[in-house]
Parts: sequence; C-alpha cells; structure tokens
Amino acid sequence: MNYHEINTDQSSWAGLLTGDKDALYQLYTNYYHTLLFIGLKHTPDAGLVKDVIQQQFLYFWEMRSSHACRQECTELYHHFFPEKANQ
Repeated sequence: MNYHEINTDQSSWAGLLTGDKDALYQLYTNYYHTLLFIGLKHTPDAGLVKDVIQQQFLYFWEMRSSHACRQECTELYHHFFPEKANQ
C-alpha cells in the first residue's frame, strides 16, 4: 500500500463517519475483494460471504453516527493502519 492509498483510505474512513456516501463506496470497492478472499477461507459458501460483507458495510452506514460504530470503525482503521495507532 503506497502513501496515496493510505491517505485515500484515511479520508474515506473519516468521510464515512460524516455521512459521505462516496467514502462508503470507496471503502467498499477498496476492500471487497480482500474481504471476499478472507471469507472464502472460512466457508465455501460465496453467497454467504458476499451477504456478510454487504451487511457489514450497511451496518457501518446505518450506524455511522453512533458511538459503537465510531469505536468499531476506529478499531478497524487502526487494524489496517497500525503505524497510525499512536497518533
């Protein structure tokens, strides 16, 4: 992941929390295939994995202003960007 990709993801995570639909779409398109690959390692049911991914992003969108979602998004952000965890 290069510097531009990291900045784009940072902006997208922040945008999601402020209600930016384009940011949600950006995150979804950036991570969908990776999440699909990981999910298929746990179950061969591609339909189930796709549904879970879509439900998770729907959850992020619907709960974007709640404290629980903000905490979960922050934890995910730090998981993907551990070098930013102490900033």
